[in-house]
Amino acid sequence: MSSMLDHGSEDLLKKALQLFLLYGYRKTTMNDVAVAGAVSRQTLYSRYDNKEALHDALIETISRQAFERGLAELSAGRPVWQAVAAALFHWLGKAIDDLNVRPHGSEIAAAWRARPGPKGEVRGYDLQIGAALAEFLHRAEALGEIDLGAPGLTAPDVAETLILGACGIGEASRSSDDFARRVEILVRVYAGATEAGG
Repeated sequence: MSSMLDHGSEDLLKKALQLFLLYGYRKTTMNDVAVAGAVSRQTLYSRYDNKEALHDALIETISRQAFERGLAELSAGRPVWQAVAAALFHWLGKAIDDLNVRPHGSEIAAAWRARPGPKGEVRGYDLQIGAALAEFLHRAEALGEIDLGAPGLTAPDVAETLILGACGIGEASRSSDDFARRVEILVRVYAGATEAGG
């Protein structure tokens, strides 16, 4: 599926997500999505062959949007570790409230983990997140904003460890605020260990 969606497809995906969160993936039908999206079943099926294809498109879209928001945080001109915490929040923590508060949020989270999406797009975003964070840290080191050499760290190692740590924090967090607080602690540990000139 193209990474650019027309407005109608984007609206349908939003409606599908709302229905999946409210009624669950298994109980939501394509007809439910068509009715909620104010389109005919024929129109819906012309865009998505079946519910699995709709679900895959939804996963790809949410993953792409999260990736783009996190990437924007790394380009926002913030101090290094504030940018890292903000990016991790957008990549991994922003959806926690929906998934924990909605009646079928845990079912949706489990479905996202179980279905990697068509052609590995979601895994592709995982790899892009790691690469973007490693490049950001490498650039910050080259500018003298952090010092990864002193503790024997590399930018890719730090990026991977931060992402894995944030994933674990995501599993344990009850809310996006809780996630943000815990990620801030994780990032502070790295900030202290990599302070330039320290």
